[in-house]
Amino acid sequence: MPSEALLAGAADLAWSLWTELGVPGVVRRHAHVAIDPEPLVVASARLAADDPRLLGLVYSWCADNEHRLSASRLRGLHALASPSAQQAFAAMTATLRAQHGVRWSLASQAAAWPTPPERRATHVDPARPGLVRLRLRALAGVGARADVLGELLGRQPTWTRASDLQDEGYSKRNVARILSELAEAGLVEARVRGKTHLFRLSPSSGLGELVGAAGLSFPRWRLVLHVVLVARELAEQSSRSPATRRVEAHKLAERLRPVAQEVGMTPPPPTRGNPNAWDEVLAWGSEQTAALARGDSPALAS
Repeated sequence: MPSEALLAGAADLAWSLWTELGVPGVVRRHAHVAIDPEPLVVASARLAADDPRLLGLVYSWCADNEHRLSASRLRGLHALASPSAQQAFAAMTATLRAQHGVRWSLASQAAAWPTPPERRATHVDPARPGLVRLRLRALAGVGARADVLGELLGRQPTWTRASDLQDEGYSKRNVARILSELAEAGLVEARVRGKTHLFRLSPSSGLGELVGAAGLSFPRWRLVLHVVLVARELAEQSSRSPATRRVEAHKLAERLRPVAQEVGMTPPPPTRGNPNAWDEVLAWGSEQTAALARGDSPALAS
């Protein structure tokens, strides 16, 4: 069934990404992309909700690697997430805080899981190509500076505004300050167009070579995972009435259309007045998640 195929594709994607990050898994299909840990952590409490083994490994990885993650960025991305993803991540965070003293504070709170998973060993190998963002943090520290450099690496040679990086979980003011400081250091070029300040990584910086970024793509993971989670919401409504499913399919397709186009995916099919809207949007979602899980989606080539 299409709903089962979509859920399976979402699970395969999550397993491959987390295996790349160091949980004990089998399949690695994303060595060619720069993995962004915070959007994945925020999404995975919901994404892995039906897979206790994976959810337990994500929990263990977070307990082991709190020092590799930006607490302020997690808070910012949590605020941008859907209500269901917010609730799931808040519950996992509450459990990590209660069981392992993880110091992540969120604007919204939730009760901890009644039965915490057993903590299992994970192993991060920062030398893996796709973990370039962890290497940037080893160089520039955990926080906005390393993530701004990562975004500039992924967007070069395009000129970028501070507001373009605002949806990465940091404030525009903080990003603008870091961009100005990086320009003063000579790592970043700056220019003004009208009233807009633009920045890009200096071609002479050598940063990409230093951190091993050659050949990697830098997907917009927050938006990519948003598409997967919203499509997953639709797959979970298979037991509802056909009329309700059509209405929900139309609403979700309209939510996803601009996001899918922004990350390079084929947009959802037309749904207004379409009696087959639920089936067609679900089939679209299954195709997108399968391509993401295989590692050959256009959204992973940006």
